[in-house]
Amino acid sequence: MSTYFHSLLIAVLSLFIFGLMLSSPSIVSANEENMAVEVEVILAKEDHSGIPSDLSSLRVRLTQQFSQFTGFILESRQELILEIGQVRTIPIPDGMLVSIEYLGENNGQFLLRIQLPGGSTDVSAPSGGLFFVGGPELSVGTLILAIHPG
Repeated sequence: MSTYFHSLLIAVLSLFIFGLMLSSPSIVSANEENMAVEVEVILAKEDHSGIPSDLSSLRVRLTQQFSQFTGFILESRQELILEIGQVRTIPIPDGMLVSIEYLGENNGQFLLRIQLPGGSTDVSAPSGGLFFVGGPELSVGTLILAIHPG
């Protein structure tokens, strides 16, 4: 796969959000003023290394939705409590940051703004769900965020 096509594919993935319903018992409940969110920073590679045990709960989803990759690494996992309008940052490789802002709740959906190097997207997601945000290609792999709103 050409580098240009690969970069274009990742850019498209960063704007297309996969909304999935998965339970996540480690996430606390939310109210209108604040919410909890778990963010997993995953690096995807084409090195045939497979999926490690710390990502086993995401194995099927990762291999189906990111089938162009043959290896995944969990870089970090963080639980954040966000207040409306609050922006929190998460470090990613190459000295970059990802930011997440809680915009509020509407009809049982949490509204989040995800800022990645190269762009941002607003997402509406249910409590207890899971969605992926594809990010840029970094020196150590392609960034994927697995986000579990609570």
